[in-house]
Amino acid sequence: MHIRAGMLRHPGIAAFAIASIAALPAHAQSEIEKAQEALKRANEALLKAEQSVDSARDAYREASNALRVAIAASGGPAPTPPAPQPVASADKKPVTEATARINGEWVTKKCEDLASAEMANLYPNHFQGCLDLRKWKDFPPDELNAQITASSDSTIDIKPSYTVRSGWSGSGRNNDYIKFSLGISAKLDEDSGNADFADLSDFAIDKGVKYTAGVQFGIGGRQKGLEDDLASAIAEAKQDCRKHHAGDPVPNPENPDGLTLDALCSGQRLMTFMQHKDRKVGYYRSIVKPVWGYDSDPRYFFGIDGSYSKPEYGFFPFADPAGTGIPLITALPAGFPEGKQKVSRSLFSANGYVGMNGKDIGGAIGVGYARSVIRLSDYKGISLCPSAPSPATPAYLKCGEVDIAPPYFSQGWSLNGRLAYQLPRFLFLPSIGVEAKVHYRFDIEQWGVEVPIRFLFDDEGKATAGVLVGCTGNGRTSNDFKIEGDCKASLFVGSKFSLTGKP
Repeated sequence: MHIRAGMLRHPGIAAFAIASIAALPAHAQSEIEKAQEALKRANEALLKAEQSVDSARDAYREASNALRVAIAASGGPAPTPPAPQPVASADKKPVTEATARINGEWVTKKCEDLASAEMANLYPNHFQGCLDLRKWKDFPPDELNAQITASSDSTIDIKPSYTVRSGWSGSGRNNDYIKFSLGISAKLDEDSGNADFADLSDFAIDKGVKYTAGVQFGIGGRQKGLEDDLASAIAEAKQDCRKHHAGDPVPNPENPDGLTLDALCSGQRLMTFMQHKDRKVGYYRSIVKPVWGYDSDPRYFFGIDGSYSKPEYGFFPFADPAGTGIPLITALPAGFPEGKQKVSRSLFSANGYVGMNGKDIGGAIGVGYARSVIRLSDYKGISLCPSAPSPATPAYLKCGEVDIAPPYFSQGWSLNGRLAYQLPRFLFLPSIGVEAKVHYRFDIEQWGVEVPIRFLFDDEGKATAGVLVGCTGNGRTSNDFKIEGDCKASLFVGSKFSLTGKP
């Protein structure tokens, strides 16, 4: 059985080939695997050949230009460089048409028409096909962003995110994406308070290090009003094409027929120029904003994320108001303030959510499950001293600020919601991003509200600064101990604003 590599690009043929291979005897499968390995090596060699051809073309152009400069400097007549023989390109044949499923029907358009002035009823998926962008890995990241957030409460968050186009085809959509994120948070001062304590879908750290990870999928609506962006992108491509070929000797490997610049930079030839591996993603982005988008039908998104930490807490168990069941003591141990009892438990959270957003507004709902810790405010950071100086230190007392009750660990479900709105720029003021997050935690019967307000200093919302206000209502532990509600505020810089995100 002979299987060409091009055939395997077609999903139906690929599926048939895989099924056929599975049905063959073991020795036949072994031969096919060897052939596939040989095909892989041949493809790698083909890519190297393509790079060599590109390098040779660049060298030829530079040498021709150097020759013209040298002759002009000597005052002699301008020579006519020898016409090279066209070199067979190692690249595959240029894409000449693209098919996209629009409103349930497959519509085919010629790439030559897409590069012309005829722009009625055009869809970005056709450009994705004509620029030979087939898979999500064909797109370099639209966002590789290392967010570093520093808060006034001595908290540092580092959260890199990596966003790529999904490459899902045939949906009639153009805003699909996948966003991966990792993060680490560190609490530098455990005595300071942080306004993110009101996020009851997660756990707030008051000491130690916290790790987070998540993935978000976006499914975009069909864009509106692309004609102006398309015209601008085609005009930019024509200008780039003319600059690229300006001063080229005629004929040359890229122009063996001696065509004019106008002929070289129009129709299918212009689209072939745009299809170059170093250009195609840039031209596609100038037509369609793959991740952030603009005037579009609503975009839908969904995602999951989680976090983990394992801090250690030290305390002297003089009281147990939350009913943890720990044995109590009646006197400070010798050597105070040493001798704390210690407890360390894993804290974690997991959240799933769905949402949608338009141009300036977005919202999401979700559910979560988390184990968090509560250090009861009336029993932490209490100043204690021994009743009398010790024999070793008769002149003074050794006092210390310590917790006098164990922390309370709570574990349960939460219901969460988020609404985000981006206010436009006004006069000299920057754009403002406002969020409202609401949480309800069932195990402790407590609600929480977060309101981050960000001043956006660039168009992608990456350069920001603002204030985070968080409030919680009263709650109760499992033994009916009352958890007092509270409100806090924190200043921060560096946290990215987005209309899409977890509640």
